[in-house]
Amino acid sequence: MSLQALTHPMPSPRADTTPARIRCSRPIGVAALLGLAWLAAPVLAATPPSVPKAATSTPAPAAELRLSADQVRALGVQVSPAISETAGRPLGRFPARVVVPDGAQRLVAAPVTGVVEALPVAIGDPVRAGQAVLVLRSTAALDLQREALDRRSQADLADRAVQRDEQLLAAGVIAPSRLEATRAQAQEARRLARLREAQLADAGGALDARGGRVTISAPIDGTVLGRDAVVGERVEAGARLMQIGSLQQLWLELQVPAGVARQVQPGHRVDLGDGRGSAQVRTVARAVDPQSQTVLVRARVSDAGRLRAGEALDVELQATEAAAEPGSQRLPISALTEVMGQPLVFVEASAGVYRPSPVRVVGASADVRSVSGLPPGARVVVQGVAALKALLPTP
Repeated sequence: MSLQALTHPMPSPRADTTPARIRCSRPIGVAALLGLAWLAAPVLAATPPSVPKAATSTPAPAAELRLSADQVRALGVQVSPAISETAGRPLGRFPARVVVPDGAQRLVAAPVTGVVEALPVAIGDPVRAGQAVLVLRSTAALDLQREALDRRSQADLADRAVQRDEQLLAAGVIAPSRLEATRAQAQEARRLARLREAQLADAGGALDARGGRVTISAPIDGTVLGRDAVVGERVEAGARLMQIGSLQQLWLELQVPAGVARQVQPGHRVDLGDGRGSAQVRTVARAVDPQSQTVLVRARVSDAGRLRAGEALDVELQATEAAAEPGSQRLPISALTEVMGQPLVFVEASAGVYRPSPVRVVGASADVRSVSGLPPGARVVVQGVAALKALLPTP
């Protein structure tokens, strides 16, 4: 190598003076960079700092996503409370009427023709069985009393005749056939006397009744639901006077559209609202009203003390199925996702804070899943689940 080469170094390669923004094959916008940093913020805030394995033996807690209100709106996150399996699936709200079951009502009718003399009770009054509720003055009752007395007198005479003939037969004065005939007559007299006394008892009178008055008593404990009689009015035998019913047990009669009634089954729940309890469906009519196209659904009320017979209500009918597992709750299928094969939901711990919670699926239908592992009434994300899953740190 020449001395010139040693004393004069080789010229350095020519520096690349092309600006860096020209060397990039695809430009990256500033807005895109900011967006990625914005979406990654909750994950970065939620990921705990790495800890050497030797420093702790407890597993790290599940990642907790924290989003601002703007982020929640942008990701379309919506939450809804999990529904207990016993709460019921709403079928709709329908008009209902509180009624007294037929087996708990009694109709008080006039036993004989007469004039209403007294009405000691009014509609809504409680009554006890045997309590006087109406007084009739009736000439027909006088006739019944007279006939009952006559028949009793004839029965007494027939009994005495039997005693006399028994003594005569013992003395050998009469033949045994005469005693048999006398006994037969006495038996018939007693039968007629009992018949007239039963008729008088049905009329509400007694053998010592005064002036043809017939006192009518309440047949059961209950409440006067209706009263047709008016003081001074003449009524015929069998005429309706009043209606008494026991309010210890009340029912609801719902008018449900025929299309909805196909889903209703005995055992479904009826929510009365306003803290008045619930009722349970007992019967669903098989006939449709031709004018309203509704079906009569009857439900038994659990707590009758807060209702009044004849009251009109607007109630919610709910379809209740047997819980797949005690404590299980229903969620829409959109609320569930999977991480490494484990079913998972996002539970809202507080505003903007979502905690992934593993669950176990114990039942399924078309668009609903029954799960266990959630606290009662937990608020679960039902929309935006995929967006939240994408923000979870990679295992």
